[in-house]
Amino acid sequence: MSVQGRSGALANRIVKRVEAMKALDGIADAVAGVVQRVTAPDELKSLLSGTFLGHALHPVLTDLPVGFWTSAVLLDIVGGDDDAVDVLLAAGNVSALATAATGLADWSDSYGPPRRAGLVHAALNGGALLAFSTALAVRRAGARRTGTGIALAGSAFATLSAYLGGDLVYHRGLGVDHSGFESDSAVGTWTDAAADTEVSATPRRVVVKDVPIMLVRDGDEVRALVATCVHAGGPLDEGQVADGMVTCPWHGSRFSLKDGSVSRGPAALPQPALQTRRRKGRIEVRSA
Repeated sequence: MSVQGRSGALANRIVKRVEAMKALDGIADAVAGVVQRVTAPDELKSLLSGTFLGHALHPVLTDLPVGFWTSAVLLDIVGGDDDAVDVLLAAGNVSALATAATGLADWSDSYGPPRRAGLVHAALNGGALLAFSTALAVRRAGARRTGTGIALAGSAFATLSAYLGGDLVYHRGLGVDHSGFESDSAVGTWTDAAADTEVSATPRRVVVKDVPIMLVRDGDEVRALVATCVHAGGPLDEGQVADGMVTCPWHGSRFSLKDGSVSRGPAALPQPALQTRRRKGRIEVRSA
């Protein structure tokens, strides 16, 4: 038998079937559209994306409801204090709302198979929240053993959802750096990129040592950013340049031409920037 085993192969087949369910597209697209409209303001989109943190916010928050809920179930099983269990359940339910908001903001920028899988991921999380909320209400009404059973069902929903969420990140690459790991450091020494006369205020895409780079003239300076957007791989060289910023044409992330810092999400990571210099009528670049 392979190292993966039958259970792993089965899980992968189930995920593939979920991703292939085109019947989910209508619901997924409608929900994503609503989320995109609600999160359209720059400040809100950046907040939910984790731009201020320099790291996607959703995976940071997921530990809270999972931790609270798991602690509540374990404490309940070993015979811990009932009031403590209730507090943990309540904390998990409240933190799940903030976690869901950040997850929806991230998911709304996905398409195709990841959007379908993300919808099911959200539905499973919704089932977990409903189960744990019901468990808390039942426990407070005096039926604590019944509440324990419902909470265990909530744990099952949360576990299935976590598996699907992991697949979205590690298989589909949602939330990871799409510019290429260490792509900027691949150009470690000054390397020819283009003729000075070829660079204008309109972004130009060149490839240097297999790294796609966007060159653009910003006043008297020539700026260079890795051309593949860190958020989802969009072509920055096709984006709009204004006020020292470039806006990704795919999801609207906005980066400083000078240093790649983010001024608007959904990108949370800075865009890799390179140094530039003029030499004998040519533009050379190297890692910043």
